[in-house]
Amino acid sequence: MVRKESILLFGEGKTEAVFLNHLRTLYAGRIRARVMIDAGQGGGPRQIASRLIKKHLELGAYDRSLLLIDEDLPVDKIPASWLRKHKIQIISTNPMCLEGLLLTLLNDPPPSRERLLSKN
Repeated sequence: MVRKESILLFGEGKTEAVFLNHLRTLYAGRIRARVMIDAGQGGGPRQIASRLIKKHLELGAYDRSLLLIDEDLPVDKIPASWLRKHKIQIISTNPMCLEGLLLTLLNDPPPSRERLLSKN
């Protein structure tokens, strides 16, 4: 018997986990892997990735993991070698956060970061 690949989809918070669960539902018939979804509790990118590792990956229960994280804080602070070691692939939402991505999908993009931060 062939063992199914196991994939963990980990969201930054509850909103991202709900979105990932929706995607899993949409693609359920096409995925030939065991897919688990969980969420962190917010924080910085390194904190969230550490939580993912401690909660799931240290046990070695998953072949791969995907971390869906907002782009509001720089993700590049996490060393690429550290991510490869733990088999974590990061997907960052653009623009800035999942809510911005959803607005863009609805053809109503949010204002740019620069516009939000300006005093005008």
